[in-house]
Amino acid sequence: MLRLEVQFLAGRFHATPWDFHVNEGSIEWPPSPARLVRALLAASFRDATVPNEPPAAAEALLERLSSALPTYWAPPARTAHLRHYMPVGQKTTKVVDSFLRFADSTNEDGRVLGGRGSLLIEWPVSLDDGELSLLKRLAARVGYLGRAESWCDWRIVDSEFEPGSRVRVAPAGDSAPTTRTLRLLSPVAPGKWAQWRDSTRDQSVAFQASQRDGALTKSQEKKARGQVPERWIDALCMQTDVVHKHGWSEPPGLEWAVYEADAPLIDTRSRLPSRGLRARERRPEFAVLTLASTAQNREVLPRLTRCAPQGGVLHRALAARLAGRQSVVLLGARAKEPIPTNHRHAHLLPLDDIRGQKLAGAVRAPGQIRHFLLWADLGFDNDALAELRSLKRLDRESSDGGSSVAEEALFVTMTLQGGAAELRRFGLDGKQLRNLLGPSRDFESVTPYVPARHLKPRYALVDDVRREIGHRASILAPGLEGAALEEWLGAIQVEELDREVALRKRLREFSTRRSERSPRPPTGRFFGIRIRFPAEIRGPVALGYGSHWGLGLFEAV
Repeated sequence: MLRLEVQFLAGRFHATPWDFHVNEGSIEWPPSPARLVRALLAASFRDATVPNEPPAAAEALLERLSSALPTYWAPPARTAHLRHYMPVGQKTTKVVDSFLRFADSTNEDGRVLGGRGSLLIEWPVSLDDGELSLLKRLAARVGYLGRAESWCDWRIVDSEFEPGSRVRVAPAGDSAPTTRTLRLLSPVAPGKWAQWRDSTRDQSVAFQASQRDGALTKSQEKKARGQVPERWIDALCMQTDVVHKHGWSEPPGLEWAVYEADAPLIDTRSRLPSRGLRARERRPEFAVLTLASTAQNREVLPRLTRCAPQGGVLHRALAARLAGRQSVVLLGARAKEPIPTNHRHAHLLPLDDIRGQKLAGAVRAPGQIRHFLLWADLGFDNDALAELRSLKRLDRESSDGGSSVAEEALFVTMTLQGGAAELRRFGLDGKQLRNLLGPSRDFESVTPYVPARHLKPRYALVDDVRREIGHRASILAPGLEGAALEEWLGAIQVEELDREVALRKRLREFSTRRSERSPRPPTGRFFGIRIRFPAEIRGPVALGYGSHWGLGLFEAV
């Protein structure tokens, strides 16, 4: 097993992936196997005895490295960029220089491992002493990787890696399936080169013939076949201008390899707050996800009456992105083991207009879900916010309990994070949010209340509501414990809404199941109720079965 460490001396990495313009701001990370092999190839020309011909020993070494895909351990990184204008003749042109900034990689004890921007690479190949000595000599000559600003230092590592906080990036199939896949260019394995070359030449001849609407002459066919290099090493040496001259969409001798990352490779979190902020304020309680759709000739956004199924789709999408990793604030669980959070983890509350009218009631009937207000009394940590920012598409729930086809997918954007003060500061203080946040003594159903347990003669609706509020006492009545809490709960009044009010709110139209395949609620009954608390409390108030997916939502009245 061959182990390499590439340390970026300036703590930065500049490289533009294939098929992207430099001004698009994309960064190839981690460096592709093709980029690593070509860097060593460039270093080998110092030993060349024939012009433009690498030594035979270097060619054999590169063939050995290209026979297998490496595994990476990438250090923590964040994106950054510079914008400047470069003179081109009598004009200037704007250039966007995007790059990655690296932080120190640490182990579980917080000890710094290696230097800043230390990339670990493991190649599943074995080298003899001569090849290993040649590789050390070539690695010492590589001064940069990617753009010339990416100064680096390569070294061979003899011992086992200590990855620390680095992210493992492995070829697809070599690790547990994840939702974080990426494509990296890799040299065609030397053992497959002859087959790839002959097949590509046949394709080149067929393409040229189709362009001329007839068979090619011998000279034309020879020219078409000659565009594909004869030897594997010649394809690796081909310059970019030659690739463009022949009209190649991809460099010859290279193919795309699919990789999977265990965690996000690039940290998209915002900067840490100033030290003057209180610890509670460092974790925003609210995040707003805005939905959009390009669907035509159909309801553009999901109906508010389908908030539970659509909330279930969002919940499953977040769980899929986490791929088994813990996120107490998003899922209320550590891995697959539930832990008690007293309902302080994320609630997915549907909103039909974040700036406008009431969610439901006398003004108008429930509309469409334009936003999801994610509320967690625990506060969203940086990892949870990074997952929310990276969520871009969401399936539309279907009536059979599954998800719709990709053409009907919803586009998702996290438009805001913060506390109640931040919501108001940005003008999000319409009646809808004011009614959800309170404060008030009286709260009324916006979506149906589904009891969390079966109702019995000795366990009435008011008992179930008080029990649900008791589970959330740390949120709704902070500081009350023991007898004081029991007295406060006993003073809560619950009454069912009049039939006319319930019909006006269209509570019967709401779906109370996440999907047809999900477990049924404990009871088939649901209610529209009004709750009167002993004193003013602040919202949001979400109680009962499905309260984390939009059911049991209340507004101040």
